[in-house]
Amino acid sequence: MKIDLEFAINFVLTPVRQYNCAFVFARVARQRLCLGYGHGPAREPLLAVLVGHGIVSTVPPEVADRLESEPLMAHLGTCVEGRPHVAPVWYRYEDDIVELVTTGRKLENIRTNPRVSLSVQADDEGRTRWMVTLLGTATIIEDDAETVAARRQINEKYSARPDAYDENTLVRVEVGSATYETY
Repeated sequence: MKIDLEFAINFVLTPVRQYNCAFVFARVARQRLCLGYGHGPAREPLLAVLVGHGIVSTVPPEVADRLESEPLMAHLGTCVEGRPHVAPVWYRYEDDIVELVTTGRKLENIRTNPRVSLSVQADDEGRTRWMVTLLGTATIIEDDAETVAARRQINEKYSARPDAYDENTLVRVEVGSATYETY
């Protein structure tokens, strides 16, 4: 199968320009192309194009098990005024919800634009075993008790003190779509 990547990217980018910095990703590997971006104002998926397999509207159980099992670093993508920002974060996943605690630029970007992406990848000596990209909508939780409980669970997953990073604020991401691949 031959894919015209330039046509596919232009096909996606034209509608993306109508929305303030929705996340766009393109990947060509083993003759597969995944193009997609997050959610529109009404939180409906705007576009999901796939040649091959791996893009779903909910996270399948085998992918959820991977997200829950290992203390891997996630990369959180935010975007404000057309400028993307990607930063590593610890996270916790359960039932199509990602919880993370953060502060600074990531938190301020989410306040301005709640559409986010998260990427998680597991490697063995530099060789990818699996990868997951999640697109969703973030909500900042200002409740202290919920933040303390979530921080304790996340810190436990990563073997940190329960009260570590007590200045951070809880963010919940409702997953709208997921792309995954095993190698």
